[in-house]
Amino acid sequence: LETSYRFYGFLVVRVEQGQGFAPYEPFLQNFANSITITLENRWQRKRLETANAKLNVHRDHLEDLVEERTEALNAVNAQLRDDIINRKRVEEALQESKKFFSDTLNDMLTFVAVLQPDGTVIFVNNTPLDVAGITLDDVQGKMFYDLFWWQYSEEARQRIKDYIESCASGETLVHDIE
Repeated sequence: LETSYRFYGFLVVRVEQGQGFAPYEPFLQNFANSITITLENRWQRKRLETANAKLNVHRDHLEDLVEERTEALNAVNAQLRDDIINRKRVEEALQESKKFFSDTLNDMLTFVAVLQPDGTVIFVNNTPLDVAGITLDDVQGKMFYDLFWWQYSEEARQRIKDYIESCASGETLVHDIE
């Protein structure tokens, strides 16, 4: 009893003397084939059951992994949502603070400028801008000591440049420039 790729065993038939085997040969061949097919089906079914059992174990493990990772991703997403909400709140508070200080500085009648440490203009209040007939965009990003307000005197310009360098090194200065 065998298939092209698996051997199952032998079928032994006893034939009495005097009886010919030839008339029974087709029946016995069919019988042997039926037994072989039955054994092959059982063997294939057993292999399939074993493979399905292994597949189920792997699928269950995979489902557990997916569930764990989904929980982790949900936790990270929740943290990101909280971070975004907090960042928006901070940005709103910062915008309110900027508006408050801008409004406060713009209400002052004196010349107020906010500079980067190298002297680049960040902000100038409206009083000197209105007097000069210009806007903040006209001076923002330019070197403070190069602006037209100081063009009347190279000495005043140099003094402002020196003051900026002193402040950039950590010194606090309060000076009026005429």
